[in-house]
Amino acid sequence: MIKNKSQLATTETKKQALEILEAGIDSVLPDKIIKDFVQFDVKNKTLKIQEEEFIIKDRIFIIGAGKATGRMAESLEQVLGPDNITAGIINCPDTNYKLEKIKVNKTSHPIPDENSLYGTKEMMELKNKYKINPNDLIICLLSGGASSLMINPTKEISLEDMQKLNKVLLASGADIREINIIRKKVSQIKGGKLGQFFSPIPIATLILSDVIGDDLETIASGPTVPDTSTDKQAYSILEKYKILNQIPPSIVTLFEKNITLEELEPAKLENCHNFLIGNSKIALGAMQTKAKELKLEPILLTAQMQGNPEEAANLYASEIKKRKFQDYNCLILGGETTPKLPTNHGKGGRNQHYVLATLQAFIEQEYEGEFTIASCSTDGSDFMKETAGAIADQETLKKAENKKIDLKLYLKKCDSNTFFAKIGNSLIETGSTGTNIGDIVVYILKQKI
Repeated sequence: MIKNKSQLATTETKKQALEILEAGIDSVLPDKIIKDFVQFDVKNKTLKIQEEEFIIKDRIFIIGAGKATGRMAESLEQVLGPDNITAGIINCPDTNYKLEKIKVNKTSHPIPDENSLYGTKEMMELKNKYKINPNDLIICLLSGGASSLMINPTKEISLEDMQKLNKVLLASGADIREINIIRKKVSQIKGGKLGQFFSPIPIATLILSDVIGDDLETIASGPTVPDTSTDKQAYSILEKYKILNQIPPSIVTLFEKNITLEELEPAKLENCHNFLIGNSKIALGAMQTKAKELKLEPILLTAQMQGNPEEAANLYASEIKKRKFQDYNCLILGGETTPKLPTNHGKGGRNQHYVLATLQAFIEQEYEGEFTIASCSTDGSDFMKETAGAIADQETLKKAENKKIDLKLYLKKCDSNTFFAKIGNSLIETGSTGTNIGDIVVYILKQKI
């Protein structure tokens, strides 16, 4: 899974940390999850998803989007059999999949592009093209990244406006729930509107979660889930992060108009059936199991790490220094932090930034024990396609000191990728993993008595 594992595993603890990360990613690969949760009885035309059964009266169609949906589609075709699928269209960041009936549109992440819009409209056109009716079943595949990969803005908003909005939101420091509340209000498909568009045709949505708490309204901006958020909430988020003057005027005007209107009750979407089939808890459990196999003593600290990465790194460094986890030598975490980027920021991603923030926190806490810290995105892209995350230890600090590299300066500039490139043998490379359940972190510790 980790392509440069042999170069990175320069110590036994680094090797262990990388193996633990690999175990986490491997446990949530779509081919395993789909086959665990979806069964199809060809003879009786019965589809079982978890504990719910669907009688297929006529045809099956596949739609969806996300970083993991290519692999999800491959697995689903194998379970259903290509001959039992009439047509399908999904939006993914890449197209290297073996599919017979499901078309893949290569679309852009984290900023949407023309293909994100074109592919989404192509999915919606299936309704008229095939005269899809309530005797048919639509299976919708969703995973993290779909909010960018599948878009259809309201008629007042151009693609360029959407691209600008996404850039501003991603740099604002807002968390994914806040970002997706705003995205839902400027979309014709998010916030349950895709489900409304296909109603009363039944939709079974298979969801791979990269969102803390697995909030179905937030994952992929909930295209088949009723939206309980309001335009006033969305507008207050723009005010909270002081970005009203940074986003396109067309979007500001739309919000100012909508907040004066009476809020409607969310659509019930009785045609939509949503199934959470994978999340970080599965990965974190597999990481604990692997750590035990490696004769370590692991503890799962949280599946909900979030907020400012420096604050999180300082918290855990402080607790480690105080020997809060003295009965354990392997700490496992999951979640997704949200760095706030300065105007002239450098290169990196939240995982690389978190590892760098941890190094600085250990310096400030004057931690004297041996340690290894590794953090990576389970989709293989830590905001940078070629880098999944970073790994470091006490030797990283010595190298930085010997090379006279100012760690604090790189942290302040959000330039973690450049820092670790200068250190060498620090950047984790996996390529696209085909899954996406957020970020995973492992510490391996040897404290001085």
